[in-house]
Amino acid sequence: MINRWIVITSVYVPRTEIIDQLSIGYSIVVVGDLKTPHDLWKEINRPNFYYLSPDEQDFHFPELSKAIGFGTYARKNIGYLFAIMNGAQSIWDTDDDTYIRDGAIAQLNDISSCQQYMVVGNGYFNPYIFFTNDTKMWPRGYPLRLVSADKLILSKDLDIKSDGSLKSIDILQTLVNLEPDVDAIYRMTVGDSKTDFEIDNRVIHLDKGVFAPGNTQSTLWINPAKLQYLYIPRWVSFRFCDILKMYIAQSRVNFSYAGFWSEQVRNPHDYMVDFESEVSCYLNTESVVKLLSEVQSDSLSDIYQMLYTNEICNAQEVETAMIFEDLIKRLQNG
Repeated sequence: MINRWIVITSVYVPRTEIIDQLSIGYSIVVVGDLKTPHDLWKEINRPNFYYLSPDEQDFHFPELSKAIGFGTYARKNIGYLFAIMNGAQSIWDTDDDTYIRDGAIAQLNDISSCQQYMVVGNGYFNPYIFFTNDTKMWPRGYPLRLVSADKLILSKDLDIKSDGSLKSIDILQTLVNLEPDVDAIYRMTVGDSKTDFEIDNRVIHLDKGVFAPGNTQSTLWINPAKLQYLYIPRWVSFRFCDILKMYIAQSRVNFSYAGFWSEQVRNPHDYMVDFESEVSCYLNTESVVKLLSEVQSDSLSDIYQMLYTNEICNAQEVETAMIFEDLIKRLQNG
């Protein structure tokens, strides 16, 4: 049986939906921060459930814990390492307010049963035009120049082909029902009402040269050889960090999308705060994708060195990424 893990970080009280996901065969690790109500999480006494307090994080990975510091979403990196330390072969990367839908478990356990498609060409792909009929929607991290009403369609540089065979998948990103991962501009200009989409039985694979935003909201990492790209950058903004992470990853892996296998009951958000945190995402996404195509090395630290040279991140990011990359190698090599 595949050793599968769900990795979460949280500063909120536990939700029962998180614990309920133990029933689908995943172990769960929750990474705390200084504001997390530790006692409530520690009260959960269930097989294959682990809560890592700040002290336990310092104990297991002291160098990385010190480099990351507290009060940051990047604490989640320690959860990835803990799962890998315990033999994780597959990781469901998600949040404390997002849960796998009961009706999607069959697809999750047998992706080959889904209808297979491929998007080919060069450019950016908006997954909502494939999985919904709402051409006004776009994902957080999608280039803003492509979101005008006449451009939220399939680009003339892309084509979708039906393919009955299951392609090799390293990472499967899924869209999320109820509160999909759209950006603050979408929520403030188009709308912030909840969605209600059915679970989709299709998977679409992105050919080389095709990019679509990914995130840490609902993402299945399938290939253990690619887990080094799990690293969440510490020294960029909160609403850009996972977007940057996933563009880096998909430039080096086989990346696919599925539709609405999870749903989110969203924690409180201030849209203007989100907007401010997303500005670097709006300004840098296309530059990042272009730069990634020019880097020959697959090394995480080399990639971040290039991003530092081009002023996308700072020198601390390079150092922290190197620590993470070294720990992954040591854990996987025994």
